[in-house]
Amino acid sequence: MRRGQRPATASSRLAGGEERFQRGYERRLVGEEPGSVLRVEELAQKSAEGALTPEEQREYAEIVRLNDRLSLLKLEAEELWTMRAAS
Repeated sequence: MRRGQRPATASSRLAGGEERFQRGYERRLVGEEPGSVLRVEELAQKSAEGALTPEEQREYAEIVRLNDRLSLLKLEAEELWTMRAAS
């Protein structure tokens, strides 16, 4: 432990585990390719402008579906870590 650093508590270790889980899942969702985030932003902009092709609409709908799923998984993980920290 470094000087001035507080010892890790059970809840801080759980929070760190939750963050690692979320980062790993997000990387898998978005993809390891650097252009993945740019592609999502491009599709979002085109969607807002009503300029998506049918193929892009399907691609963007799948991204939105996966993002919704990720949000639900984050909430479930948060609830799990909260329950574990309380016990």
